[in-house]
Amino acid sequence: GPQREEIVEGQGMGGGGGEKGIGELGVVDVRQEFPDTAFWEAFVVTGEDGQANISVTLPDNLTTWRMDARAVTLDTLVGQTTLDLVSSKPLLVRPQTPRFLIAGDQVRFGASIQNNTSQDLKVEASLDAIGVDLDSPALQNVDVKANSQVYVTWDANVQPMAEMVDLVFQAKSGDLRDATRPTMGTLDNQGIPVYR
Repeated sequence: GPQREEIVEGQGMGGGGGEKGIGELGVVDVRQEFPDTAFWEAFVVTGEDGQANISVTLPDNLTTWRMDARAVTLDTLVGQTTLDLVSSKPLLVRPQTPRFLIAGDQVRFGASIQNNTSQDLKVEASLDAIGVDLDSPALQNVDVKANSQVYVTWDANVQPMAEMVDLVFQAKSGDLRDATRPTMGTLDNQGIPVYR
């Protein structure tokens, strides 16, 4: 059959990582790249069988990705299809933080710890923070029932002379791990936004 040109796009519909959350040398992968579009290619030519293969490395978003493909043949026949692809992990942490901070702020950071397994888990939830002083223990142990979630909070004070805030939220249970760094910012003493 005639060759076709295809437009392929994948977009996230909500809020990867290595196997069980462990990267090279046993270091926990920190999810921190969260684009809205995972892949975009405006020109893909199929083989004579009408098939095309595209490999995509998904970003760090744990979400449902909507894959959308549109095609047109040389003689102007057109087609379109969509497919939803779920990117998730057995144990994951979803931070909830303000969009920005001001030096001297009192703040409460939170995280949902999601257990997507069929077994109850004892989870170590932790917050590694730069630019803030924690009033809560950095490490908290929580029980998370199978296929459910628990919300954990940390009270903190933004350091008076802080020029940036960097937060890494982590959840560990045995060899199941997840860690994520949300984009954060604060204001310096001149009132100028400074983002990590």
